[in-house]
Amino acid sequence: MQFDVPSTSQIFGQLAIDAGIEGIVYPSKFTNKNCLVIFPQNFEKNSKSFIQLDDTAPKGIITSRLDPKIWNELKKR
Repeated sequence: MQFDVPSTSQIFGQLAIDAGIEGIVYPSKFTNKNCLVIFPQNFEKNSKSFIQLDDTAPKGIITSRLDPKIWNELKKR
């Protein structure tokens, strides 16, 4: 944010959150590989959406899965 004016990506992100979108896949401007942004605040209690690590989680990681139930528990901490 410069001069209290949000950047285009910040405005787009807020629009996505307001629309209830749970995540977006987009190409990196540096590598053109896929990037993923997650909006877990949009995970509804009845949502079947989740994110889960395929590999072993690094040491000290609390959870390797993020779903609506776990998100709500993490928000309480």
